This record gives sequence, C-alpha cells and structure tokens, in this order.
Amino acid sequence: MNGTGISSSLPTVILVERDTLARDVLSTALQRLNVEVIAVADGEDAYTRCFQHPPRLLITDIWLPGLNGLDLIRRLKEERVLHPSQVIIISALSFPEVVAEAAALGVQDFLIKPVDTDQFLERVRRRLGEDSTP
Repeated sequence: MNGTGISSSLPTVILVERDTLARDVLSTALQRLNVEVIAVADGEDAYTRCFQHPPRLLITDIWLPGLNGLDLIRRLKEERVLHPSQVIIISALSFPEVVAEAAALGVQDFLIKPVDTDQFLERVRRRLGEDSTP
C-alpha cells in the first residue's frame, strides 16, 4: 500500500525519496515483499508518518526537501521512535563524511543509487528479519 489502509498485521516500511520515478520503482519493488509501504517525498512528511505508523524499517535518501535524511534519523532516534538499525540509506552521493555521520548515528546499511533492485530487496529482507526494536 502507499500510505492508505495500513494494516497492523504486516510490517510497515516507510520509503523517503524525493525523486518520483525512483520512489515509484522502489515502492513497486517493496510490494513484492509482505509489507505495507508508505512512500513519501520529504523528511518532514516522513517524520510525521513515523509517529502515525511506527515503521519496522525506514528507507531514506539523504538529500531531501525540508528535513534531510540524516536529521530525520537523528530526530527519530532521539524520540525513540526508531532504532538506527532499522534504517537503510539510499543516496547518489557517498561522501565519506556523510557515510561516517550515518555510521555514527548507528545506520548499518548504505546503498548507492542507482540501486540494484535485487540487492535492495535483500537488504530489506535482512533488516526486517532482524530483531530491531528501539
């Protein structure tokens, strides 16, 4: 699903990607898994959705309008809504400083765009399979 009809029986995955095409491609790929998908375009919307539908996994770009991905993760971690092990970062840019900052926050998965769909789904499966309660 894409933000409607959220079912409590399936794990929720929030996908934050500003690019419409990339968001649609990744959202479609995620629908192959047994998850509810909430796809949004900016960090502020993602922040709000995380409180409305606490996700089992957050997949976020770094460069987002409004609240960037690292600040989103930091705020959710501070609010104890999400543990950084429940995060996958996707980004076209992999500056060492950004990767280091993500790692310092506790993020363990970082994928470079364009994302290989099979690798992406494998990372998602791995994250969903781990016990990652906050």
